[in-house]
Amino acid sequence: MRKLISAETTSKVMLVIFFLLIIFHVLVILQVVPSTIVWGGRAAGPDSNYVQMEIFSIVTTFVFAGIVWGRWKATHPTAFLFYRIACWLMVLFFALGIVGNLMAESLTEMLIFTPVAFALTLGSLRLAIEPQEPTT
Repeated sequence: MRKLISAETTSKVMLVIFFLLIIFHVLVILQVVPSTIVWGGRAAGPDSNYVQMEIFSIVTTFVFAGIVWGRWKATHPTAFLFYRIACWLMVLFFALGIVGNLMAESLTEMLIFTPVAFALTLGSLRLAIEPQEPTT
């Protein structure tokens, strides 16, 4: 996997995906995109608290982007180890996201976000397996 795509390219692609996801979640909050296609289709309806759920999504996406950025730029061994462990946790999180997307009530969510979660799982795995080397 390391020969297919560099850690730097992986980081850049993941940061773009995270940026697009943040825009998407803002559009859901603004009701430009229907809330029925997020959170497994369970965030719709008058009783839902989809705004809070979407704010949570935005915050976690920023955290993941920060982890990817830090992993890309880390040079200190302790920082590198922290970000490497965080990337392994992201692998687990996004792998569970694949399962959740496959069980979504919304076909749109299943068809669009399962591949996104799969790409983020592979990207996180790519960053997690990268050995420590100083960045240039």
